[in-house]
Amino acid sequence: MEKQWFVGIDISKKTLDCRIYFSDNFRPENYLQVTNCKSGFKTLLKWFKTRKMQLSEIAVCMEHTGSYGLDISLFLEESGVDYLMVPGLQIKRSLGLARGKSDKVDAARIARYCYQRRDELVYSKSKSEALLCIQSLVAERRHQVKRQVQAKTYLTEHKGQADNRSKLRYKQEQEQAGRFIREIESEILEVIASDSDLQKNYDLLVSITGIAFVNAVNIILYTNNFTGFANARAYACYIGVAPFAYQSGTSISKRTRVSKLANRRLKADLSQAAVSAIGHDPELRNYYRRKIAQGKDYGKVLNAVKFKLVERMFAVVNRGSRYVKLGSYAA
Repeated sequence: MEKQWFVGIDISKKTLDCRIYFSDNFRPENYLQVTNCKSGFKTLLKWFKTRKMQLSEIAVCMEHTGSYGLDISLFLEESGVDYLMVPGLQIKRSLGLARGKSDKVDAARIARYCYQRRDELVYSKSKSEALLCIQSLVAERRHQVKRQVQAKTYLTEHKGQADNRSKLRYKQEQEQAGRFIREIESEILEVIASDSDLQKNYDLLVSITGIAFVNAVNIILYTNNFTGFANARAYACYIGVAPFAYQSGTSISKRTRVSKLANRRLKADLSQAAVSAIGHDPELRNYYRRKIAQGKDYGKVLNAVKFKLVERMFAVVNRGSRYVKLGSYAA
């Protein structure tokens, strides 16, 4: 159904500032502030109804704010209201010259962004309970990995020194973090096993040479189990491995390169997979050696391998069958 109402919500920890878009966007009756909890969400829904806004005709736009926006997105989905979560930088760059900032003003700007892009809106979909659980566990694992790396770095830097209580504590820290990481990974695998769709896609992904636990879980989580991105290139853009041309007229002609506006953590994790794939996959190893022999930069070649791995991950899931190495046959 075509949308008639465009609402911007500025999310904070305690409150939601809501603004309905009109050309005279700053009229007070088009603004409402509610608490960021279930009672506030119900007040928002009641506000829509008192203004005779059909829920199916409403499009709500919000910035990505992590956990602060989770409850309102779940509530809107349960209530049948379409919504989209947009990166804050994307909204900011769409504004042109903007002066001043407040929660009220931000809500109005988000509503305006939603209205201006009304013909190209792609609505969001909340993650399942299993994916939300995995999201929490992945964040916890990341924290433990950081602890482990810090402890290992300290022990490496003080390797030549005699053992003392400080080194003992760091050894215990490293061992404890490693144990917690293994426990968290086991729990993530249990959650995946509890959902047949997640388990199927996980098994398909780890059949790809170079793709193991970390990258398989990453792509399942950040693509909402392959429902959040239209194709491999869209996801490759998100993690910063898709190349873009930089040309204009005859005076500007730079080499094709990737954008820095990306999820660098996912890109770094995929680097490990690319190195492993080059070492164990004959096709990618030959490709890597050929490009290096042509004088290509190591980083660019490694990035190309990452892009190929992304394409393979989307291919096995879309096809529904395990990856088969070049020259081998399915069992």
